[in-house]
Amino acid sequence: MRQVMMMAISFFAAYGVIRFLAESIFLLRSRKGNKPVCLHRVLGLSNAEEEAEGILRSMLWEGRDEELIVLDFDSNDETEEILNRLKREYPQIRVMHPLVYASYIRGLYEESKMK
Repeated sequence: MRQVMMMAISFFAAYGVIRFLAESIFLLRSRKGNKPVCLHRVLGLSNAEEEAEGILRSMLWEGRDEELIVLDFDSNDETEEILNRLKREYPQIRVMHPLVYASYIRGLYEESKMK
């Protein structure tokens, strides 16, 4: 149990550091007049019908203007229906399949190279 807790703490610590670095880079670029192509958060879910709504609402409660992309990894339960309902309620939610998201990121990368 202790080892699992340490792994979870390590994961969230690493996520926090990466998040801090990403936001710092975007802030520095915007101060120089370079607006980022986009700033969004990504959440991957699979068969999470019991947790999906609570997780998404807590992320949206933070009140950030960034897009929230939810990757549905072929859920076999009601997760997809829950995501689609929340998407209608919150316009900043986008639900994508992981392969569609990969294409989306490639497109953003190509767009940023042209600027």
